[in-house]
Amino acid sequence: MKKFIDKFSEDMPNLRHLEKSVLYFVDKNLQRASKLALAELAEVTNVSTTTIVRMCKNLHLNGYAHFKIIMQECLAEGESPKSSFLQCYQEDIWGAMHGQSEERLQEVAGIVLGAERVVIISVGLTKMIGEYLSKLFMQVGRPSIYLYESHLIELVANDLTAKDVVIFLTSSGETKTLIRVAEKLMHSHIRMVVISNSADSTLAKFCSHRIGGNTKKSCFSGYDVSTRTTLMIYIDLLFESFLRLKDAHAKENPLE
Repeated sequence: MKKFIDKFSEDMPNLRHLEKSVLYFVDKNLQRASKLALAELAEVTNVSTTTIVRMCKNLHLNGYAHFKIIMQECLAEGESPKSSFLQCYQEDIWGAMHGQSEERLQEVAGIVLGAERVVIISVGLTKMIGEYLSKLFMQVGRPSIYLYESHLIELVANDLTAKDVVIFLTSSGETKTLIRVAEKLMHSHIRMVVISNSADSTLAKFCSHRIGGNTKKSCFSGYDVSTRTTLMIYIDLLFESFLRLKDAHAKENPLE
């Protein structure tokens, strides 16, 4: 999915048919749309200016000027000069490895080992990464609950206790569904771990334990090409820390 329209994925259900048609037009014609005034965009999309203003309001924006700023920011990211996209990936992966702490990984591994239930939550493009972590735990006898649908996330959140742990997997840390659930769980004193590419995200502020760093966001021709590879690295590091801790625990308690 294009990065531009992905910014509004959670607000799309709030839009009427004509409002959605405007957003789809802009998504497909981002370069052209970014240069259009309000009346010009209304003309080319065959809607009224009121429809576009209402669309902006339903997207929780401060008017059409705000909408144009987002268009221009997305284009600027995609057109920013880069000597080598391969070099950018190398820098992201090096940064992901360099910024990790064995102590932090061991602490999170200990929480996972001792928890009654492990709940893994990931949505959107990180959904498959959440499944990967769940299957890693499953193959070593540490069952987990893996959730990616909003209504199930809300239901399970109501049933958690302080003995459980929730692991959020996210690239941006700004997904509204995850933020809403995390805020609710924080007030219920549920232990939460966030594995993300945005260490200073809104979601991270609600979680007591964090694994990850700040990976550069990247957009090319309107498409989100930000790496998710770093999330896999964080998961592999956590899993090996878990295995080492589990093995040490078994040696110290052979009768369990």
